[in-house]
Parts: sequence; C-alpha cells; structure tokens
Amino acid sequence: MDLDKFLEKDIIEFLELKDKEREERKDEASEEIVEKISTHQTQYQLFQDAIERKDFYSAEKMFEDVKNKFARATSESEKNKYMTLMENMYTDLQNSDFENFEKKEDVEKEFVNEIKSLEKDDKLIHGKKRIEQEKELKEQKIKIKNEISECQEKIIDYLQREDLEAAIKEYKKMKARFDMYPEEPKEEKQEVFTTVISTYYQLRKLETLKRSRTENKKKQEEDKRKTLLSETKQEVMLSTKKINIYLGDKQLKNSMSEYNKLKDLFETFPRNLKEERKALYEITLKIYKQIHEKTEEIKRTTITKEKEGKEKEVPKEKEHLDFIMELKKDVREIIFLMKDQKIKEAENNLLDIRRRMTGFPPNKAIEKAMFEHLIKEITHRLNFLKQTLEVKNA
Repeated sequence: MDLDKFLEKDIIEFLELKDKEREERKDEASEEIVEKISTHQTQYQLFQDAIERKDFYSAEKMFEDVKNKFARATSESEKNKYMTLMENMYTDLQNSDFENFEKKEDVEKEFVNEIKSLEKDDKLIHGKKRIEQEKELKEQKIKIKNEISECQEKIIDYLQREDLEAAIKEYKKMKARFDMYPEEPKEEKQEVFTTVISTYYQLRKLETLKRSRTENKKKQEEDKRKTLLSETKQEVMLSTKKINIYLGDKQLKNSMSEYNKLKDLFETFPRNLKEERKALYEITLKIYKQIHEKTEEIKRTTITKEKEGKEKEVPKEKEHLDFIMELKKDVREIIFLMKDQKIKEAENNLLDIRRRMTGFPPNKAIEKAMFEHLIKEITHRLNFLKQTLEVKNA
C-alpha cells in the first residue's frame, strides 16, 4: 500500500483551498521574495524571518512556493523533502499569529461582502427564507463536524492498533465530509481543516514507522542468514579436512563418524534456503563418494590378499572359504542392486546375509569382523541412498 501516493492528492487539495483569496497579495510580495530566495539563505530561514517580523504576506508566498515544488516533484526523495518542509512551515504558521492575521482579513472581507449583500437585497437578509437557510446551514455544519469527530475517534483507535489500512479507509470518509463543509466563514472551515490535516500527519507517522519496522526485520533476517552460512561453511571445511585425513590413514570408522556429522548438518539446514541447501547437499554427496571409493579400494586390497593366500590354505578350510566367498558374492550383488537403485530387493538380500552370518566359521574371527563392518556400512549406504532419492523426488 503506497500511502504517499494515496494521500499526495489530498494534501495538495488542502493546501490549495486558499489559493483564490491569496492571489492578489501574492503579486505584491512576489518580487521581494524572489530576490531574497536567490541569495545563499535557505527558504526555511527566510520563512522563519518573515514569521518573526509578522510579515505573513511573505511567509504565505514562501509556503505556496514550496507547495508548488512539491506538486511538481517527480522523485520520492524530492517529495519527502518538500513534504517535510511543508510540515515544518505549517506548524510554524499554526504557532504564530497567522490565524489572527487571516481572521482579520476574512472579517474585513466578510464585512465588505455583507455591506454589498445588504445593498443588493435588503429584504433577503431580514426575510424568513434567509433565516431558514441559515438554520439549515448551521445544522449541516454541526452534522459534518460530528461526523468528522467520529471519523477522527475511529482513526485514533485504528492507529493505536496499528491498523493502517482501516485508518486510511476511515480517513477517506473524513476527507469526503470535509469537502462538503461550506466555504464560508473561512475561519470555521480552517478549524475543521486543522483537524483533518492533523489526522493526515498521524497517518504518515504510522506509515513511516511500519516501513521502518519492515526494513529492520528484513535486515535482521539477512544478518541471521549470513551468520548461518558463515558458521555452516566453517563446519563443512573442518569436517572435510578431518575426513580427508582419516581416509588417508584408512580410518573408515572415523571417516564415517565425521561424515554423519556433515549429514546431520545438511538435514537440519533451513529448507527455505534452497540454493544454499542444494550446495550443501552436493558437498555431502561428494564426501560420501570419496568414502565409498576408499572403502572399495580397501575391499579390493583385502580380496587380493585373500586370493593370494588361498592356494596356501589346507583342504579342511576350503569349506569355510567357500562360505566366505559366497557371502562376498552376495554382498557384491547387493551393491549392484543399490547402483541400479533397486532398494527393496537390496534390503531383502541384506536381511538374508544377516541371517547367514550366524553360521560364520568360528576360526575366522577377523573375517567375520570385516563382514560385520561391511554389512554395517552397506546398511548405512542403503539408508542414505533412500534419503537421497527422497530429496531428489521432493
């Protein structure tokens, strides 16, 4: 909701209410004001000097000049600058004898109008029709004032609850009622105008406050995001370094332990940061592949050594070796199933291997320990593969 654009038309209309009655006095003060503005003094300083001298003709001319610049401004920064200057000038005028100055002028003008009116139609002044019209006009003024007061009370309530949208809606009603208020006498409409313009400034203050809060909230969220990314980056770098060291020393258990920390970091990372989460996933997957490759390398070395020593084994161990080789074959089959992403079949085969492990030769404790470690690793890889597929399919 752009409050400045919505209310810009209203404030211009308000400030133009007195344009017609001030045209004659503008010309009288114009040359002097233009000459002063061309000096190094600012408009506001000249305005304050005029107020202090009670030169309200000059002060009013400067106020009108700023209002015209505000109406011609094209950028938001220019509008805000002239709006602030208008607010300060308006406040200074309200705190000076300007109101008495205007009242005096209006009274004199109305007196002249009354004389002319008397000369034109003396009967109308004293007639019954005039009395009835004045009564109706008075009732209309009272009604409009009451309606404006009701609008003001509602707006104050909305502002206290910081419901800017409802306050603006009620302000529209207030402005519509003000536009219906009779133009004469001038001081009465000026009094109503003061209420409306005061409400307008309150709306602007709330709009500025809410905008400031929104900007602060965005800044806090951005700072929080930057902090999270910085901390995550440090943790990833540390885990990656440790894993590389462990793999170099063939410490698969420590490598997997550190990898699990990295995986937990990915799983708890905020899902709304999609790009950053995707990058973290790719790093985690890369580390997993490194561990997998190292594991395969160790397995190949182990198999080669076993193959070289097979010819030296005594015949009575052949049965045990056949049992072990069969298990290895089945394990490889599970790995191929995982590569083909046949998750369910791989899980069933793994369950069968676990059952057969109960018949492992008792004199092959080392081989049994390796198989148990291998089965544990395959179980972990199988679970991770399932999670990976779920992330990709999400």
